[in-house]
Amino acid sequence: MEKQSDSYYISAVQAGDTESFAPLVERYSDMLYALLCRLLQDEEDAADLLQDTFVKAFRHIGRFDGRSSFSTWIYRIAYNEAIDHLRRRKAYVTDRVEELPDVPDEDLEPSGEDPELLQQALDSLPAAEKALLLMFYSDDLSVRDISEVTGMTESNVKVKLHRLRAKLYKMMRK
Repeated sequence: MEKQSDSYYISAVQAGDTESFAPLVERYSDMLYALLCRLLQDEEDAADLLQDTFVKAFRHIGRFDGRSSFSTWIYRIAYNEAIDHLRRRKAYVTDRVEELPDVPDEDLEPSGEDPELLQQALDSLPAAEKALLLMFYSDDLSVRDISEVTGMTESNVKVKLHRLRAKLYKMMRK
């Protein structure tokens, strides 16, 4: 069977063809599961929230208006599900704005750094901060897409990414 675009399947689902949602689930399951595993650090919880994400997306597909890509829209649903789950688990710590020294971005490149040290530093960050870095560096989302997923302004995303790079740099230099 020829693969169709997201908009083809979305239009079909919105028109009542519920079977057309299955290719979207297949297309986005791996990406969303990886995100949820990184955020939650628990495969069972990630699998549960993956289901919840697709159920919520299916129920609200009529609200999808195409202003952003479907991948950004469903990514935001998964991100919000994870953050809500972490809040319920009392493991989520609200964003803290810390005064960090201004370090030029070019000094923060992790090339040559110990990957284990980098992973430890990432794991020590609050979930929302870690998610921001992973969306940008691991998932290759643009600043605009991250802005849509998180609800932050593009400027705020850029500032937070800069501060988080500085924070990681500082943590890895200790």
